[in-house]
Formats: sequence, C-alpha cells, structure tokens
Amino acid sequence: MKNLPGGLVIIPLVIAVLLATFVPQVYQIGGYVTALFYDGNACMMGFFLIVCGASINVRQVGMPLYKGVVMTGIKFLLGVLLGLIVGWVCGPTGFLGITPFVMIAAITNSNSSLYISLSSQFGNATDTGAVSILALNDGPFFTLVALGATGLAAIPFKSLVATIVPILIGFIWGNLDEGFKKACATAQPIVTFFMTISIGAKTDVKTILTAGASGIVLGLISAATAVIFFFVINLLLPKKERHPRAIWTADIIRQALDNCSDGKLYIAINLSFACSLRMGEITGLTWDCVHISDTDIAKDDAHIIVNKELARVDQRAIDALGEKDILFMFPRIVKAKSTTRLVLKRPKTETSVRKVWLPKTLAYILREWQEKQNNLKEIMGDEYADYNLVLALETGRPCEDRVIGNQFDRLKKSANLPDVVFHSLRHSSTTYKLKLNHGDIKATQGDTGHAQASMVTEVYAHILDEERKINAQKFEVAFYANPDMRHVEQELNPPKPEPTPDLNLQALLAQLQENPELARQLKALLHAG
Repeated sequence: MKNLPGGLVIIPLVIAVLLATFVPQVYQIGGYVTALFYDGNACMMGFFLIVCGASINVRQVGMPLYKGVVMTGIKFLLGVLLGLIVGWVCGPTGFLGITPFVMIAAITNSNSSLYISLSSQFGNATDTGAVSILALNDGPFFTLVALGATGLAAIPFKSLVATIVPILIGFIWGNLDEGFKKACATAQPIVTFFMTISIGAKTDVKTILTAGASGIVLGLISAATAVIFFFVINLLLPKKERHPRAIWTADIIRQALDNCSDGKLYIAINLSFACSLRMGEITGLTWDCVHISDTDIAKDDAHIIVNKELARVDQRAIDALGEKDILFMFPRIVKAKSTTRLVLKRPKTETSVRKVWLPKTLAYILREWQEKQNNLKEIMGDEYADYNLVLALETGRPCEDRVIGNQFDRLKKSANLPDVVFHSLRHSSTTYKLKLNHGDIKATQGDTGHAQASMVTEVYAHILDEERKINAQKFEVAFYANPDMRHVEQELNPPKPEPTPDLNLQALLAQLQENPELARQLKALLHAG
C-alpha cells in the first residue's frame, strides 16, 4: 500500500467492491463481521473525525497555518463555485449523472493521509505542517456547510453539530495530551482502511460500470481543479525576493577559525568550507566514512564519503512513508511528549552521495579531533552513548544544527564578523573552488553534490571585487597589450622577480631544534593555513 499513492484507500476499496460483486453474502454473516465491514461506515467516520481533530495543532503558527487556511479556503470556494455553475447551466439533474450535489461533495473533500505522504516526500516542513488545518476538510463538515449555503440541500443544524462534536473532542484532547495525538496519528491509516471497506461493501462492479462515464468526467474535472488550485495557491502565497546570498571571503573564514573556541564549530566550519558539506551532512558524518590513515594522507587520498544526513522527522511522516529512507533512528532521551524523531537518513538525491577529498591539513585536524573524542569516551565510560558520529555532544548524542547555529551566532558577535548564515560557508566554498580550478564547474559540482551543473553557476554567482580587478588586469595584458590594437607603446611586462635562494633544509631543522618557540609558531601557521 505504501508504494501506491493513495493505496490505503484504493486497495481496500477495490477488494471490498469485488467481494460485494461476486460474493455479497460474505458481508451478511452477521455479528461483528456485518457490523464492522457493512454497517460500520458511520461509526468509522466518527472515529475518523476524532483523529482529524487530534491532528490540528493549536501551536502551529506562521507559514504552516497560512498555507493550511489558504488551501482549505480555496478548495472550499472552488467546490462551491463549480457546484453553482453546474446547477445554473444544467439544472438540478446536472450532466452525465453529475449533479451539483455530487460536484460539491467531490471537490470540497480531501484526503490528508495522502497529502501528508506526498508533502513529506516532496515538500518542506511548512507544507507538512499545513495538514493541521487541511485535516478539517477530510470529514463532511465543510461539504455540509457548502451544500447548505448553496441551497442544494437542507442540512439540519443538528447534523452540523453532530459533525463538529467529534472534531472538537479530538482537537481538545489532542492538544492537551501529546500521547493521544500520537495514538491518533498511528490509528489514522487503520480507521481509513476499515472505513473504505464499509464504503466499498455497498458498491458493486455493475454500479461502477453504469456510472463509469460520469466517474471519468468527474475525475477529469477534479484534475482540472487541481491545476487551477495550484496556480491560485502560488498567487496567494507570499513571494520572497531572491537576493544574492552574502558570503565570507577566505580571509574572513581564517579570521573566524582563529577566533573559534568551540571544537565542534571549528570542525563544522572546516568541513563546510573545505568539503562543501551541508549542515545535515556535517552533523550526520560518521567516522567509518572518514578515511584519514597515514597511507591515505601519504597518497593524497584522504577523503570522506557523504552518504547520509542528520534530520529531525515528523513521526506522522515516518508512519505514513515507512522507514525505507531512514538508516538509523536515535532513541528518545525522554519518552513520549515528542512528535518528531532524530534520524540518520539517506540524502534526497543520488548526486548528494559522493566522495570528497580532504586537504592534508584538514585530515590532520580531524585526526586530532578524533583523538580528543576517544579520550572523552574513556573519561565518560558507560555514560557516553557512542554512535560513531564525528560531531557529537559531550554525551555522544547527535549534535543538531541548532547547536552549531547558536555557536556560530556567538562567534560572529564576539569576533565582530559579517552577519551570514552558516549555509553561506558552503556558498563561499563553491566560489573559492571555482576560482582555484579556473571555473571547472563539473569538478566543483562533484564536491557540492548538486544534481545539475547549472545550480552551481546560478546559485553561486559570487565574484569578489578584488578578483574582478585581477580579471581586468589579465584582460589588459592578454588583449590590449598588442601594439597593433591600440597604437600606443606601453610597457606591460613587469620586472622579473629576483630568484629565490635555495632553502637549506638541514639548517632550518637545526634552527627548529634549537628554538622550540619558533617550531611552535611554524606549526601554528601551518595549522591556520
């Protein structure tokens, strides 16, 4: 069912219809079978409304709330508008068996289970959060309101109240008790399954064939409204102007590292700038993917393998999609009370899985960091939860992005550094590498893990002023230096630099042995470089 979009509804519905067609007597055995599978539609709908109410998060504000209200409102208005148009043009009988009543019922309703599955896979956190409001559309409440408002049906007030009561029960109970909310999220697929069976039990293939043309037309109309829905949503959602992302130069990053006193942040900055890693890739990096042995370094083959990322995932998304993309689920520190889980998951795209080579200095920095971490493990003993993470808290637990972000904000203030987000270091990395490799986009793309090379050029179009000056100087020498081009004699050849005297390694080693302070300073310079 998980592999088929809407499979939780489609599969039990098909099974129930086939049974109703060929062996209808199976539903009339009596007892619990008949009560559950044939007569249980109203009861299951009541449970379903409670589940929907429990999913409405009163604390959900901002963009998720806005998206939920906009989507629910547009869907309601589209259903009402189409129903009125059908009634006005075709009368109460409609066309092809599609009455205004049916039109409103079909368009105004929705399936939040399918929505959360798709939004969790293809959308962002605000899209998934919008289900808290959209879930109101799963039940008949808005449909009844629409039918009553258009005058197509006389909806008794008690029917509206009877629809609202289960939603209110779920809403109040779910927001007071996180355990109940979690239980409802788990139960939603089960309730949907049995409710769908009870619907299909009263339908057979003959009925479907008779109304086949109507069903196809209604499906096409629903698809068309989805297209309209998409464009209207995009018009109403707030637009953010895209501004070039501010980045740090290499000199500023050196300054940041010189002033960084937090070890985790120091490692994170180096990995982001030198390896072009995303935050989740940094916090999800494990030591088995770090290859920094003496042999690796000697062969210039020190590297890391990026094949996972640390993420906090909504439990409902896990329940809906399963754990196919989750590699490891960290145990909760405190049981219950949380609707999210901290996991190691596969990257979103295949191109994000990659091998990134390390500069030697960074390889030695990581080895030193690993040694410190091993010493901490010995001190902590059994109190250290070892998940083999490169970046971990003092207890061994995962270091989430907010921890690094808070340290990064403090570093910016204390060192008086330009205000940028941590992700901009990845942008700085891409820009710096493009300069070093003279615009080799494919090589840079291999480090960044972008799916398309155009993303490198479009997103990271940062050219520093100093580099633009150098470009002008190079253009002058390469193009305008020809006397035939300008009819002006000008000396462009700079004086040749004096030859650098040969370095006496033995003398240098002797000086370093006699002067430990000089050796320490040299080591610090190499470390900073």
